[in-house]
Amino acid sequence: MNLLEAAVNKYFQEEIESGRLNKNINDPMEGNIGTGVYSTNYLLTGRSGLGITKADILPENANLYSKMTDENILDALNIFADNPSSVSMTCAFKERNWFQKTFGTTSSGEQSTNHTYTITNVNKNPAGEIISISYTNPWDSDKEYTVPYKTFCDRVIDLSYLQMNN
Repeated sequence: MNLLEAAVNKYFQEEIESGRLNKNINDPMEGNIGTGVYSTNYLLTGRSGLGITKADILPENANLYSKMTDENILDALNIFADNPSSVSMTCAFKERNWFQKTFGTTSSGEQSTNHTYTITNVNKNPAGEIISISYTNPWDSDKEYTVPYKTFCDRVIDLSYLQMNN
């Protein structure tokens, strides 16, 4: 994964330096890193996917992102839960707040800003309600983090997904 990210970063830098691309690739929304024609998913599959976000949406990204709501985050996570082998889903988190940093209620390894994590599992109870989300850092997939659904919703700022079966 590190090699793939380095290659994509080099490609974007060359495109920016040549004037063919005018994006800030360090900003996931500005650079369409999560979804869209400059995403890793697009480079690998030719498909751009969809995203929901709490960040401001640039006009040129309105066809790729929707404003994140309680309803559409639940819908997106259910799409993954119902089709985990045919949906690729990533997320990014907002900055940890002062309380979290001071009292260590989240670890820096568990949640970093300006970085994309891979959703690995959406866990449901017997009634079919989402109870927790599991994700990994693609740089070190040996460690999987699982957080309660509400905690995930409070922390996530961007959720991007690509369905391969439609």
